Amino acid sequence: MLSSIVVLIFMIAPTIISLSVDALKSVPHSLKETGYAFGMTKFRVIYKIMLPYARPGIIAGIKYCRKR
Repeated sequence: MLSSIVVLIFMIAPTIISLSVDALKSVPHSLKETGYAFGMTKFRVIYKIMLPYARPGIIAGIKYCRKR
């Protein structure tokens, strides 16, 4: 049972990661620069601006893998 779970994780993870990275790259540069202009740290920009903007793409990647 454990070996089959590990194999499935290694099959699904690259797809989810790839779709999540694409969603994060689609965040407009102007939004990130606005966060930096307000004095946010890099972590804060990722947490407060990039992740909420990319959330639909990340969720779509997870749902895509669940259908398979």
